[in-house]
Amino acid sequence: TKLQAVRNGSKSLTEICIMCCKEDSFAKHPLFIGGVCSNCSDYYCKAITLLRPGKMP
Repeated sequence: TKLQAVRNGSKSLTEICIMCCKEDSFAKHPLFIGGVCSNCSDYYCKAITLLRPGKMP
């Protein structure tokens, strides 16, 4: 798997999405080494928006 490739050093966390492990184009994560693909970024932003204080369903 891609995580095994990172563990054995043949890939870097900067080469895969740290959420889904795809090798699609992605943006650098602001807090962690690595990045997230556009699908995961969209999902994360929607999930965080739902969890804001005062916005609970």
